Amino acid sequence: MSFDPTKTTLVIMQASKVTVGDRMRRADADISAMKASIEKHGQIHPIVLNRDNSLVAGFRRLQACKALNIPVVCVYRDQLNALQAKELELEENICRKEMSWSDQVLAKQELDRLKKELYGERHKGSQKSAGWSTKDTAKALGESTKQTRDDIALAGLIKKMPSLANIGTKGQALRAAREITIREKFASDAEKKVTPAVKEMVLLGRCEAVLQTLKPRYYDVICTDPPFGTDHNKNIKQTKNAPVGEQHTSYMKLYSDTKSEYVIMMGRIIPELSRVAKDESFLYCFCQPMWFPMLVGLFMDNGFSVCPFPLLWIKPVIGATVRPMTWPSQSYECCLFGRKGNILLVEPFKAWFMQDRLNPNDKHHPVEKPVDLLYNMLKPIARPGMTLIDPFAGSGSTLVAALKHKMIPQGIEMDKDYRHYALDNLTKYYAKKGE
Repeated sequence: MSFDPTKTTLVIMQASKVTVGDRMRRADADISAMKASIEKHGQIHPIVLNRDNSLVAGFRRLQACKALNIPVVCVYRDQLNALQAKELELEENICRKEMSWSDQVLAKQELDRLKKELYGERHKGSQKSAGWSTKDTAKALGESTKQTRDDIALAGLIKKMPSLANIGTKGQALRAAREITIREKFASDAEKKVTPAVKEMVLLGRCEAVLQTLKPRYYDVICTDPPFGTDHNKNIKQTKNAPVGEQHTSYMKLYSDTKSEYVIMMGRIIPELSRVAKDESFLYCFCQPMWFPMLVGLFMDNGFSVCPFPLLWIKPVIGATVRPMTWPSQSYECCLFGRKGNILLVEPFKAWFMQDRLNPNDKHHPVEKPVDLLYNMLKPIARPGMTLIDPFAGSGSTLVAALKHKMIPQGIEMDKDYRHYALDNLTKYYAKKGE
């Protein structure tokens, strides 16, 4: 701490006379660096006491003086000015185990700034002994310089991206921050590569609103994979490449997926899908088995004929189940199939499709489906030049599958980051085709 000797009375006493309360005790405190510093330079900063000689701040300095068997330099708390009091508060708060990691790193950043304001900043490589550096902050806190610097840097990221403070641990937050940086660079690069024509293939916005702006009776095919209404966020698996947003655990951006929201959303969207579909058109809509009867009724009420049983995507792997010794695992997903009018198939097909899931590390969206699966599902109805709409485009798998059939796809995606991935996937498809 910084003291003006003309205004502050320093007290020198035997270290044994200072009492340390239980809350101040830190059995794991490393005093080796502090001991070496005091032995070489003396005790530059006093410890802080209450008038009854109970310790307020400076536990490591006190322990170092005890180890060296020298008197300790003290100051009483009521002698501190406003900046010194703030410095004291920060130092002691950082040592409290009950502080959240985010509050702690923010306090470290503020303490480092305040120390440099009090003593002047000493830059790396400077020959001056006066001033304060982040290395000194680390010593004062009894931790490595790298840890202090990392925490101060993380505090700066929290100020730029406040949602990081809600993540469970510092390690997860650092990984999330790296993912955000990668995502932002990816978005910037994607914008530079995407042509205006490709950009128009994926409209940004909530599908309920965007659908209302589209032409009526324009699309030959509706193929979509909306949220499943299963509180998906509770059981989501994290993937390496997925972007991060306001809601996340480590890496994966999450989306709202409650049962009540699903019912309301589908009740609003299905009439709009009917409005934009041609009088002769096809329909694919992935869903959870429990919602299949409800969706059949909603689509039929809005002019579609619906197959009475779902199409199945069968995954040739062991599926997920909460109680594997009680219930079988679910290794399939359902897809409602329907049509408007009397339009015929291009070829007959069976009601199931066998396809491996994507490797989680290859996903850019939590429920991304393989392009090959969607290509095979569209094959029985696809004709070149057909218009297709996916109001929940995600990372664009359905749109790429449609392009492979020489169809004209249109997507809607409300999340700008997933839209960037969709645009990138479309751009890569055209690049591969040499178009």
